[in-house]
Amino acid sequence: MNENGIKSKPLGIPYGMMNFVAIREDNYYYVDKTRFIEKIENSNRYFFFIRPRRFGKSLTMSMLHHYYDINAADKFERLYGNLYIGKNPTSNRNKYLVMNLNFAVIICAWLHPCLDKHVPVLPSHLRT
Repeated sequence: MNENGIKSKPLGIPYGMMNFVAIREDNYYYVDKTRFIEKIENSNRYFFFIRPRRFGKSLTMSMLHHYYDINAADKFERLYGNLYIGKNPTSNRNKYLVMNLNFAVIICAWLHPCLDKHVPVLPSHLRT
């Protein structure tokens, strides 16, 4: 029950969900991994996220996308307010234009022909 004595809806389990905004706004459990944002920013190395299927790779990328995306600044308090990074934001919060690249839809046997085919179309997908 909430402070008004009204029974609140139990949190859902976000099995298979990979959209950070949907999980936060639609009342699903979320294990706060935002503490790692500081560690990523303070590291002088690149990170290679390799985990088994359904281990939250896409959800983590979605969480990072909305943290760094300048276009998501108006949602910051709603998405991150009660999380670690909401209480301890870094100077890079909502500072960048973020672009998602989905390599799952690219089917190529060799790198160079694949790049020749897909790189020229990138400018058509950019918003200015």
